[in-house]
Amino acid sequence: MSPAESRAALAVAECRRDWDILKTRLTRARDADPSRDDAQAALVALSLDHAYQAFEAIMVRLERVAGLPDRSGANWHTALLADAAVAIPGLRPPIFPAEAHADWTSVAGTMAGHHTDDHQITHSPTCTPTCT
Repeated sequence: MSPAESRAALAVAECRRDWDILKTRLTRARDADPSRDDAQAALVALSLDHAYQAFEAIMVRLERVAGLPDRSGANWHTALLADAAVAIPGLRPPIFPAEAHADWTSVAGTMAGHHTDDHQITHSPTCTPTCT
């Protein structure tokens, strides 16, 4: 196996791992009842946050494999999501349908605040291990 093939195989394995994490976290959020109590509401919030982080990790990994430069700046999370809804000619189709972009933008807007605040939700001192 060539070095390029090895890097591609590693990227595929990492994307599959992150996709499994995303599905697990979404299932956890779906199965919780946030109206029951604060712990269940926190479980939903944290599960959705972790699912989005896994989705974002996949998008970043795909850009790196494609040789695109790493993103930076205050709005890189939002730009990553917007770009994922658009095809890159000769490189890849949209990662998700453009019509879903408004929904993802809403979620990303919520999550981006937590990224820029040092993962405020996941590192909150009021969150106990039962929240994760």
